[in-house]
Amino acid sequence: MDVSGFDLNLLRVLVAIRQERSVSVAAERLDLSQPAISLALRRLRTLLGDPLFVRTKAGMMPTPHCAEIAAAAERALSIVSSDVLKVPVFNPSQSRREFRFGMNDVGEMVLLPQIITHLAASAPHCDIRCASLNAQQLLGALESGEVDLAIGWFPDLDKAGFFAQKLFTRSFVCLARADHPAIHGERIGMKTFLELSHIVVESQGRSSELFEAVLKKEGLKRRVQLSLPHFMSVPVIIAQTDLIVTVPAPVAHYFHRFDNLRVFQPPVNVRSYAIKQYWHERYQADPAVRWIRQQTAELFSGAAMSSRN
Repeated sequence: MDVSGFDLNLLRVLVAIRQERSVSVAAERLDLSQPAISLALRRLRTLLGDPLFVRTKAGMMPTPHCAEIAAAAERALSIVSSDVLKVPVFNPSQSRREFRFGMNDVGEMVLLPQIITHLAASAPHCDIRCASLNAQQLLGALESGEVDLAIGWFPDLDKAGFFAQKLFTRSFVCLARADHPAIHGERIGMKTFLELSHIVVESQGRSSELFEAVLKKEGLKRRVQLSLPHFMSVPVIIAQTDLIVTVPAPVAHYFHRFDNLRVFQPPVNVRSYAIKQYWHERYQADPAVRWIRQQTAELFSGAAMSSRN
């Protein structure tokens, strides 16, 4: 017999009659009418070519063939119940899962310490792995599950097949050494800004593109004396030279703890931009990924709204 033509609900009827030894009691147990149970039994007898049950003083007793079928049906229904219909759960206090984040060095500096501290308390056996990937790599890594969450400014992920949740907004500020001879006060003039030499950080996070786009739109040109792929060496270089740099505000405030640095406002008006966490639709219902999303949302936003893009 082709199993595709077999109604698997009939197995529930077979098992119920065998266990209850009564058509009427089986009907009550399955919340079906007695005629419906009788009809199902007739279908089973026709399909399996066996009387299946015989009425006796002890009730409906299975034939030897029925007993074999019923035992197999019980195992099959048990597997469906325990494996197929099982609701997956995630227990953070017991799990030894590795959570995989996609973020650039800004995220590692500003966000990762808080994530590690939080997980140490709520998921003490879970580990964290971070990856810095370009846009195309990140798309594939989220889809395959190699990365659970991407956190940052990733406009390429605002597309179908991905979910996004806003965490907070960022703005840009400038950094220079504290005793820079050309900078006084909390804001720099446009003329001085354009005359000074700059560092530009071209990291995987791509937030610098926003600032560069504003300069280009307004036709502003300044000398970029140094280009870097990451932020970590910026405070050392700034503290020892007359170069200045424009960076996301959290980066500047993180570096401000070092000696001989000052934060000031750029003369260019750049709108704030949203930092989001992204995940692929394949893992929308995954309990572990859902849990870590909730944790990061609670850590970095008050009442963030989720949206599908």
